[in-house]
Amino acid sequence: IKGLTNAAGEVTHYLSVKNDITERMHIVNQERDQRVLAEALRETAAALNSTLDFHEVLFKILDIVGRVVPHDAANIMLIEGDQIRMAYWRGYPEENRNFYKDLRFDLRMHNFALMFRTRKPLVVGDTRTWQGWDKFDETSAVLSYAAAPIHSRGQVIGFLNLDSDKPDFFRPEHAERLSIFADQAAIAIENAQLYETLQNQAALLEQRVNQRTAELQQSKEQLQTIFDSSSDAILLVNAQGLIQQANLSFHRIFGVNTDLIGRPLWSLSHDEDELRRLQSYFELPPERRGYQRMEILASHAEGEPFHAEIALSPLPQPEAGIVCNLRDISAHKHIERDLRRALEKERELNELKSRFVSTVSHEFRT
Repeated sequence: IKGLTNAAGEVTHYLSVKNDITERMHIVNQERDQRVLAEALRETAAALNSTLDFHEVLFKILDIVGRVVPHDAANIMLIEGDQIRMAYWRGYPEENRNFYKDLRFDLRMHNFALMFRTRKPLVVGDTRTWQGWDKFDETSAVLSYAAAPIHSRGQVIGFLNLDSDKPDFFRPEHAERLSIFADQAAIAIENAQLYETLQNQAALLEQRVNQRTAELQQSKEQLQTIFDSSSDAILLVNAQGLIQQANLSFHRIFGVNTDLIGRPLWSLSHDEDELRRLQSYFELPPERRGYQRMEILASHAEGEPFHAEIALSPLPQPEAGIVCNLRDISAHKHIERDLRRALEKERELNELKSRFVSTVSHEFRT
């Protein structure tokens, strides 16, 4: 507004100029809405990238969507079979918490069936006049409704819903923005499902490993019991002939401790020829080593030498080593010696008898 004066300098008229800035304000508002939307999407993306807890992300989406699409209450529903469950919500009366927690909708309800079939968002300006609206006492305050289906791998898996207590509050552009956040919710759910699958597989694998470990431990304990209950001395030696393990009978017979571990098997022998025989066995290629039995001269704990029989049995995998069974055969050797002596005496007696009979016969003839 500008005043117009006459020659005397008195204001005689006012000049008013009006500019229509409706279009400019519309552009400004659009730019502001776009900035708010972009910032909200960045924050949602940051939430998706910062945690694998999809519960936290979905609640975050419900918090952020209010900056882009104003509303009084919001919820995310997930499809379970032919029913829909309200899984996450914001803005509803706390006294109705149990109602919403246990609430199940039929997927055939008009608003859900329509979005499920068309896979497009839905806006109900006034729920009081929309014929497809199902009324509940707990939702009687919902007068305007906007929703978008949540897509995952080509399937509708749920819905993002907004409520308002003002009729004709939501407009088509609200539904379009809501679809963007529904897509973010889909990403969170997909990530959660993948994470849950990995967690379940890891738990199953850990369970199988623990079960297998327990089975192996049980088998090991059983084998160790058998190993230690044998009256024969048993050794496990590696492919190079070095002692790796010995049972209780070996320690009892030979009177040695774990210092023997790592020493060569032929160190048990006190005879050079036997020592070389054992060494030559382990010089053979593993695949050519078969079952072999031999005798060695060893020493008891008190230092007294004794005869031992050693049986060498390669394990199925040649590189796994060889099981050596040692048995004290001194008693057998004593019996063999006594038998030889008895046979020698019997032979001598037989010779004396033959000489005596021969002498007597000669005397009778003469």
